[in-house]
Amino acid sequence: MTVSTFYPDGDPETTSVDGDLQNSNGGPDTTFALLRDRTTSDTSFESDPTARPRVASGGLTNEWNIFSRAFLLFDTSSLPDTDTIESATMDIVLTAKTDNFTEAGSMSMVTSSPASNTAIVLTDYDNFGTTKQATDRTIAGLTADSATYQSFTLNATGLTNVSKTGISKYGIRSTFDNDNTPPTWGGDLFSAITFATAEEILAGDKRPKLVVTHVAAASGKFFAVF
Repeated sequence: MTVSTFYPDGDPETTSVDGDLQNSNGGPDTTFALLRDRTTSDTSFESDPTARPRVASGGLTNEWNIFSRAFLLFDTSSLPDTDTIESATMDIVLTAKTDNFTEAGSMSMVTSSPASNTAIVLTDYDNFGTTKQATDRTIAGLTADSATYQSFTLNATGLTNVSKTGISKYGIRSTFDNDNTPPTWGGDLFSAITFATAEEILAGDKRPKLVVTHVAAASGKFFAVF
């Protein structure tokens, strides 16, 4: 049994990338559906030291202000093609969190499919899946101390998306966003986390990581006993 750890590339990227995309607007006609269903975003934060998946309301009644989604890609091509993947976790270090809607917020780990493995462009906003790769993590249950890794333990579906030949592509988005279940509106509220990216500037190494436990295939050899 072997445990292998993978990280996204920092800028300039060579095989993988991490970061987030943000959609923001303002005004009384900015609905939850409008921001969620857009196919492009306003801003890419590919080289920031943090990423911020979130949903935020605005100050006007029933106005929604910000949706952000985060990409996390890992070059896992060094995994032996014949190995069996037993388990895996995706680990991030939070620097901040906010959870002040009436309904408790959480974060969902999903797949992603950016147009490039080494860049995040505005039109990647719609390149996220909704199938959960791990159990949702409640924001209340996450520690935001700029030091402690918080884990998403991959489920059976998530494990099938660990690539042994290329790039494993995941993402994090607010569960309100992912499940299309808007929380009760209130003025200027957030369901959000902030976590260190590959460009992190914290003490020690706090980059996102994918930790994979894998087992070599049996050799297939046998010996006759006389």
